[in-house]
Amino acid sequence: MLEVGFGPLILDRYLLQQVLGPFFLGVLLLGVVFAAFAGSNVLADAAAGALAPSVVWKLIGLKLLVAGEVIVPSALFFAVLFVFERLSRDRELVAMMAGGVGGLRLLIPLALAGAGAALLVALLSLELRPWAYRTSYLLEDLATRPDVSTMRAGRFYALGPELVVTAAGVDAEGRVLKDVFARQQEGDALQLIRAETAHLAPPDGDGVQVVEFRRGEMLTLRDGVLQGDRRQRFEALRYRWRYGAVLGRPDHRRAQATATLRPSSAPKDRAEFQWRVTMPALAFAMTIMAAALGAFLPLAGRWRMGAAVGLYVAVFYLAAAAQTALENGALAAFPGLYGLPLLPLLAAVGLAFLGRRLT
Repeated sequence: MLEVGFGPLILDRYLLQQVLGPFFLGVLLLGVVFAAFAGSNVLADAAAGALAPSVVWKLIGLKLLVAGEVIVPSALFFAVLFVFERLSRDRELVAMMAGGVGGLRLLIPLALAGAGAALLVALLSLELRPWAYRTSYLLEDLATRPDVSTMRAGRFYALGPELVVTAAGVDAEGRVLKDVFARQQEGDALQLIRAETAHLAPPDGDGVQVVEFRRGEMLTLRDGVLQGDRRQRFEALRYRWRYGAVLGRPDHRRAQATATLRPSSAPKDRAEFQWRVTMPALAFAMTIMAAALGAFLPLAGRWRMGAAVGLYVAVFYLAAAAQTALENGALAAFPGLYGLPLLPLLAAVGLAFLGRRLT
């Protein structure tokens, strides 16, 4: 129990200590729940043979890192509510008020906790989020690429983002394919390749791989119409690509550096950038809203917890809906997502006025 007659620093330290335990426990529990949810899809791919077992846990960890920008403010939000519920139940809030501590004074240490959470979320959202996406894309590409030493005749293999190859025969080491047929997509053009042999080298240290078709012919179709000469013969035709490249992916913006996204005017790039820079401010604002619920409505009991859950769901639902609208061009670029942190802050102000009227 907290004794009457405490000083300001003692109060701040006491509240922060009380919040830290539930916060770390909340991060752990939410992390486990999300890891189980994300792992179901990854494990399904592994069971189907699309991913090597050694890659599964790395991908789950990277997905968990991406989710950290939501897990951290959520855990702190409910930790603050839990602490105020306990303080109210043990009558410690009554002792604080009897000692002259008002609701606004209780917000100070929790605002510091919110600022710390905002800094952590900024690191996760602005830096670690794109790194985690880039790394997961690279792992997925490396895990699903064909092993040249295990290639078999008569099977289809995806080489690079748009090249599919099959061969009637493969040498013992899988480096030379014989009687080869390949399909290559080049923008809106479809290239069909027939070659006597194809030489496939393993990727170098940078993930670059080259396949060379020898003594063959190529047909180019655009919208189903043959382009140019009926047959374009060649002695050697080479394709080069890099595994883990993100520019060809439909969701490549998630892997782009934040500084790269900033000048882009594409709606999806703009939505990704605004989401990243808004999340730290939203983490701080959500903490203030939770503290206002506890400090200005200390005797609300179950009603307070129900209101807290409702406000939490409403804020994140609106955030997700606004991001989708911005991606689709249905929401103006300004204010865009920048106004989202104002919602919990305005809710905190409303709770302060409501608390004054109730008391």
